[in-house]
Amino acid sequence: MKTYTIAMALLVVAMTALPSLAETTITNDQPLTRTLSENEIRIEAKMKLDYKKGLIDSYQLTNFNRDLDGILVQEDSLIDRGLTADGWATIKKALCAFEARLDKSAGAATTAQVKGAIGETADANNAGLSEMEPTR
Repeated sequence: MKTYTIAMALLVVAMTALPSLAETTITNDQPLTRTLSENEIRIEAKMKLDYKKGLIDSYQLTNFNRDLDGILVQEDSLIDRGLTADGWATIKKALCAFEARLDKSAGAATTAQVKGAIGETADANNAGLSEMEPTR
């Protein structure tokens, strides 16, 4: 009976303690949160808007999200090592090339043509970015 009581007590402790430990465990599958720059917020809103308007399909959206994440990882790596002016220029160049590919896929001739629509529609559609603050 004494062993049963001890086992039950350990089980109760484990049931209360283990979930709290799981909350602090980080795995590779968990997304990282970061503060996006103004350009990154605009590009992400543009991707969502292009998808909502049917200008790009879900496969293209997935590939664009993957490519943008790659640029963000590169930016995070440069920030960790100390983001210099050259590093920031590299990121801006990569974002500019990325946005040009997005515009080409969506059929937009220039960013200026869709810039006004994105500003209005992204707010109206709540692209999920309204609570994010730009870093620059």
